[in-house]
Amino acid sequence: HDQVEFLCANLTPKRNHRTLELLAIFLAGVVFPEFERATAWRTFALEQTLTNVQADLLEDGVHCELSTDYHHLALRNWMQVRALAADNGHAVPAALDRALESALEFAMHVHQPNGSMPSFSDGDVRGFLPLLAQGAALFGRTDLRFVATGGLEGTPPRQRVAHFPNSGYHVVRSGWAGPHEQHLVFDCGPLGEGNHGHFDALSFELAAHGKALVVDPARFTYSEATTAEDPTNWR
Repeated sequence: HDQVEFLCANLTPKRNHRTLELLAIFLAGVVFPEFERATAWRTFALEQTLTNVQADLLEDGVHCELSTDYHHLALRNWMQVRALAADNGHAVPAALDRALESALEFAMHVHQPNGSMPSFSDGDVRGFLPLLAQGAALFGRTDLRFVATGGLEGTPPRQRVAHFPNSGYHVVRSGWAGPHEQHLVFDCGPLGEGNHGHFDALSFELAAHGKALVVDPARFTYSEATTAEDPTNWR
């Protein structure tokens, strides 16, 4: 109880840490309904999550840190709040759903044909297909389901070219037929907010035949020992 009260009074001003804190507050309000402040926590966290989403998403639906990985981490936290609310009978603002669907649109296009994702700015090389599946179920989007299932279900998106002018991301692909397709992402935007942006203007990533062919050079200064033979976690 004291920890949640502390979070409510000391939220990080914005960006991805705030999404985690609001998720924690809402979760506590759902799983500990016996606390007399539980209702207040849920109301506060849901209202502030909407404010957080609207503050952190640019008009094109991309997270303001302009990192492909942190876009999905923030989106995952927001989607968890949204799912907790719906599953426990709490009304979800329509504006929240509109913003989440916009963020999912970018997620759909930026995923490579093999289900991975270009790692622009800070972040690891990985994919978030379960998040697309969650969005497909929530919003009835057959195109999201198609990408989430690798083409096994749903219908392919109609666009092969997608522009996100506020963030500076531009995506071009040869098609949606499978992992052999070609996929090109240009990063033509400014440095993102916070500490996760890299000085990589006009960088690009190219993938085809199920693998990345040209990757963002990233930063080599991370020093996270994984094994004695390879002491640096190259990013």
